[in-house]
Amino acid sequence: MGKTTVLAQFARRFSSSAISVFVSASNRLSFDIDLIRLDLATQAYWILNGKPLLRDQFDPFLLKSYYGELQRYAKQSSTTVYFVLDGIDELDRDPREQLLQQLADTLPVGIPQFRFLFSGDDGLYKPLLGRNLAIKSYPLTEFSAEEARTLMEGYDISVETASEINGLCRGIPGRIAIVRRALEKGTQPQDFLNDAPTKWPELFEVDWAQVDQTNERLIRILSLLVHDLKPHSVGDIAGVLNMSEANVIDDIDTINFVGVDPASGIVHFANGGLTRYIADRLKDRKPHIQKLLIKRLLAAPRSPEALLELPTRLEEAADYPVLVDLLTPELCTTPDAAVVG
Repeated sequence: MGKTTVLAQFARRFSSSAISVFVSASNRLSFDIDLIRLDLATQAYWILNGKPLLRDQFDPFLLKSYYGELQRYAKQSSTTVYFVLDGIDELDRDPREQLLQQLADTLPVGIPQFRFLFSGDDGLYKPLLGRNLAIKSYPLTEFSAEEARTLMEGYDISVETASEINGLCRGIPGRIAIVRRALEKGTQPQDFLNDAPTKWPELFEVDWAQVDQTNERLIRILSLLVHDLKPHSVGDIAGVLNMSEANVIDDIDTINFVGVDPASGIVHFANGGLTRYIADRLKDRKPHIQKLLIKRLLAAPRSPEALLELPTRLEEAADYPVLVDLLTPELCTTPDAAVVG
């Protein structure tokens, strides 16, 4: 989402007083606690001595003594020492919790001359800090449509297309850079917008990673939204899925790519590309959603909504016997029916 780039730039900018740990879910060695301790000791030794710590000189029991020396150095030079930690939120739950427990015993949290810069949800790090230490959030500023257009300068992109691409990328610089790389390879802007869910899934994987796969209620809510594209309010969702409105709101609040419009009350995705991406991830849920919607419509077969939607939904579900039963003279000639030609 751009945060790793920002923290890497920060670590380089303050290279003489910043100690950084960058964790990656794709590299198991990056979150091995023994290697992290070695990395911390090596960087602390460099700040203190201006030369690398040789591996045969490393003793894990000396790490705390390095911290003590760093504190004295910071006091004497009126310097703040920064500890930068990135990538924890990308790990699966079990290795993430294990690493956080190990870091609680490894990082020198609470020393006045030290500051810590973490990426991700601040809730992850509260157990590290204890009750007496405060944590402040610093959200990255999203790009505007005009800034996105400037980043893609040279590719003759209209303001409208730039706005649509920025919306697809949710203003995140790292994602807009993916678009620029695609344009450099000859992809047309409109083709990118149409093909993003299948050809550039990395744009949406960070959002999808927010979804707790064990939260069946949330999965059902998302399945309804992506497989029935007409507008839905919280009440609609609760009615179709037989949930309480409070549960719907609570589950939606666990992700940041679905919101509720304050004026209309309609639940909506951040962009159409993400809708198509999640529809593909939840394609096995489509038959179940169709059955729920058909059942709801059949409960009031004479309603305008049922008259307009039932034939199409029954045909999509290949439920032809019910469709034939539905086309009775009585129902087709109801005063409430409207024939669209």
